[in-house]
Amino acid sequence: MKRGIFAIALILGITLFIGFISAEECNDSDNGRNYFEKGTTLNSPPDYKGSWTDECVSDTGLQEGTCIEGLGVHGYQCANGCKDGACIKGEKKEQCIDSDEGKSYYTKGETLGSAQRIENGIKEYQIMSDICVKDNQVPQPGKEEGLFEYFCDKEGYVDVTSREAIYVCPFGCEDGRCLGTEKVVGVTNQPVEIPEIDQVNRIVYTCGHNCQDDNKCYPFGYRKNKEYCSQDGFSLQLSSSSQCKNNFECTSNLCIDNKCASNNIIAKFFRWLSGLFGR
Repeated sequence: MKRGIFAIALILGITLFIGFISAEECNDSDNGRNYFEKGTTLNSPPDYKGSWTDECVSDTGLQEGTCIEGLGVHGYQCANGCKDGACIKGEKKEQCIDSDEGKSYYTKGETLGSAQRIENGIKEYQIMSDICVKDNQVPQPGKEEGLFEYFCDKEGYVDVTSREAIYVCPFGCEDGRCLGTEKVVGVTNQPVEIPEIDQVNRIVYTCGHNCQDDNKCYPFGYRKNKEYCSQDGFSLQLSSSSQCKNNFECTSNLCIDNKCASNNIIAKFFRWLSGLFGR
């Protein structure tokens, strides 16, 4: 009897010891999924001959080694290109793709792109599916059921922490989408009041890709209170010399060669015209 207990204890001890040693064996020189620094991951499974060094597999493709649950290798697309086993740093936005094109609460979507891990702050390539959050799994005082909608933020990353991502579904949530039917309010040049929810037919009226404020839908480019309706909602108008694409983005209401013109330049132009025709 004692021999049996000793044998079992010995086996368990050896198993725990091997597990401890295995966990300690993996070491990543660039401290995890660090795409902008070339690193080497040591003591991997036999398939990788004991180590893996980050390498570029194409102009933009990177194979990054990590020590998450043992050595692993995964692919990542570098926004600015890949060189010598690391992504090239630059100002170009990250590539982010959302299958339901943003905050579409009545269609389940997948968002592909770089997202910042909460535990270490490192951005890594992830595929995030819209999910239902029940029983207040995500803090939502007074709410019983909602949807966590992943979307691409202004910088081109997957938004995984924003409070804007949490949406309370009027008729409940199932399989990553709100139940019921979404009907987009038609908007032309002026804001339109949003109708009340149709409880009988379970229809919810939304603004689609237009802007919502004060229970109204505003058309793209609409300006009020020194803001304009953009694809990201209402944004502050831009000062002179700022990069622009449309006139309504600028405080001067004039975008020339992708830059906001200043009010002084406009005033000088009109004075020149006045002098020209006033002679």
